[in-house]
This record gives sequence, C-alpha cells and structure tokens, in this order.
Amino acid sequence: MGAMFVPRGSRIVGNVLFVICVSIRKKLPVAINRATYELIRFFYLKTKDDAETDLVVERPGRPLLFIEIKSTDNVLPSHLTTLKSLVNDFGVCEAICISCDPYAKHIDGIMVLPWAQAITSYFGPHLN
Repeated sequence: MGAMFVPRGSRIVGNVLFVICVSIRKKLPVAINRATYELIRFFYLKTKDDAETDLVVERPGRPLLFIEIKSTDNVLPSHLTTLKSLVNDFGVCEAICISCDPYAKHIDGIMVLPWAQAITSYFGPHLN
C-alpha cells in the first residue's frame, strides 16, 4: 500500500487530529505520567452558552490545560475566540492550540503549536 499525500489545512488532517483527541478522551480518560506517577485526566468541555474546547487536561498540581485543535496551517486570532473566552472565564489555566502551522507562535496569550511538537511537549515521552 502506497503513502497518500494529504495537503495541510485539509479537512482530513483536522478529522484525524479530532479522532486522536476523541480517542484520548474515551479510551484513555486517565493516564499516568511515568516520570512522576501522577494521574492525568482528560475531559471535553461544553458550557451552557455552547462554548466548547476539544480537550481539557487535568494535571495534579498544575493549572487546567485547554486544547483546541485546528487543521489549518495558519491559525488566526479569529480561530481562538472561544478558547480565549474560556481562559478569561477560568482564570488560572493554560491554553494551547494544536495545528498544522509549521512553526510555534503566540496569539493573544495562547501558544499555537505544530501538532507533533505539541504532543511531544505536553504528552511524551513520559506518558504511558
């Protein structure tokens, strides 16, 4: 079977990232950080006002981590409106956007990371 080329920013990339996110939430609602043996919990959040984020990560002794997943290779401030609103509502928390952007960047206080860098930085190599 040959490799398939998938252009950046395509819905396929976004769908794959979303499936990974859903799999983490449903099949691995709790993970163990092997470096510290702390439980890490994964949630989905949708507020009464229909604001939602793709993934919420609860890490002992650290602020909640809100993760938004975008398939674009050029995240814009308009893509982060809901995430910024959640950060303002929750106060002490951390928020990142995982995307197909080729380079990490900050937008309005939110770190936007290429997907591979985000997974390595936040979930590996110490996560079971």
